[in-house]
This record gives sequence, C-alpha cells and structure tokens, in this order.
Amino acid sequence: MSTCDRRGPLSRTGTAQPDRDIAERRADHFQLDERDVADLIQFGRRFARQIKVLSERRCCGR
Repeated sequence: MSTCDRRGPLSRTGTAQPDRDIAERRADHFQLDERDVADLIQFGRRFARQIKVLSERRCCGR
C-alpha cells in the first residue's frame, strides 16, 4: 500500500487559530467601565446639578 504525500487543491497554508490571538479579543484587554474614582466623582457632581427636587407642597398641590 502506498502513501500519498500530496496536498489537495483546497489545502491552504496560513495562520493557525491559536496564532490569531489578538489582544482586543481577550477579556482582560479592557474594563467594562474604564473610569477611575475621580471620573466617577466628577460625573456624580455634574449629574447632581441637573436634578431638581420638588418639595412635598409643590408636587402634591397643597
């Protein structure tokens, strides 16, 4: 019995799947929320300026 060492016409040489690991696909590449504590404090201050609290008399028609 002879062995055939020829490749078929659809055989391709290229990058194997493990070699295609790029940093952007890894879970530790970025954080879900990349803001630090100072950014969150600044956001809270800016957001608080836009909140208007109504007194009980104004909201209930008394």
